[in-house]
Amino acid sequence: MVSMSTFDESLHPRGQAGNPGQFATKTNDAPAAELERPGPTPKQLGILGLGPDAPNVLAEPFDAERGERPMRPYLPLCSADDDEFFDTPKGAKLSVVYGAGDVRTYRKADHEFGWVGDDEHRTPMEAGELWASMFNDDGTMRSAMLSAPNGYLIGDSGYWTPTAQVDKPIGATEAIARLDGKRARMVSKSATFTTGQRNDGIEPALQGVLHLECGSDGYFRYRSAPQGNHSGRAQLIAGAEIADRNGDIVIRHTAGDGYGWEEVFRVI
Repeated sequence: MVSMSTFDESLHPRGQAGNPGQFATKTNDAPAAELERPGPTPKQLGILGLGPDAPNVLAEPFDAERGERPMRPYLPLCSADDDEFFDTPKGAKLSVVYGAGDVRTYRKADHEFGWVGDDEHRTPMEAGELWASMFNDDGTMRSAMLSAPNGYLIGDSGYWTPTAQVDKPIGATEAIARLDGKRARMVSKSATFTTGQRNDGIEPALQGVLHLECGSDGYFRYRSAPQGNHSGRAQLIAGAEIADRNGDIVIRHTAGDGYGWEEVFRVI
């Protein structure tokens, strides 16, 4: 049998009122107000589409038939909603008023940043950053206009051409009619390689008049003399991207491994 000893309170000072540090009088202050969790700022509410209304100075007049669309704050409720900013097609143009005389324009790109500025430096802008910049500190949205693309924005190897040029895609039948048997000059030529290196420039042998041919085999070729050997690559028309760029014909090919090239011809 195990016998229990009598409890001796003197052997257990913890918990006694006379024990320093135990049940001492509260001396700390209440948490400071700045330590409390803050609510969303007016600008954050505006970004979420919950800010106050504000006039859009670009809204009138606008041409809906040309795809112009005054921007407004909004909050998509599901993935099926029309996200007019984040889902707009590449090549679209966005104009934003940041202040008196300060209207900036951007083009929707197709690289990691999402947008590229129409300024001389072609400054890239991440889509979320650009959207946030369109709101004032009080939550109102800056005046902005979104214009639908007329074609698509051209690019190469993650970068974009020196101008925010929009091309108009054309079909193979129209391309053959405009190229076959014609004389032309090459306007520009570039190639990118799997290493990421880019090569720009037109070789001296191709800087004169070129004679174009769309063969019965479906390939596009060109030569520097009417009866000479073909001077450039043979490109299957059905496998190329072909576009009109202010009257010039753009022929572009891009492979999945990063290799690609672009040649631009001006028929004379």
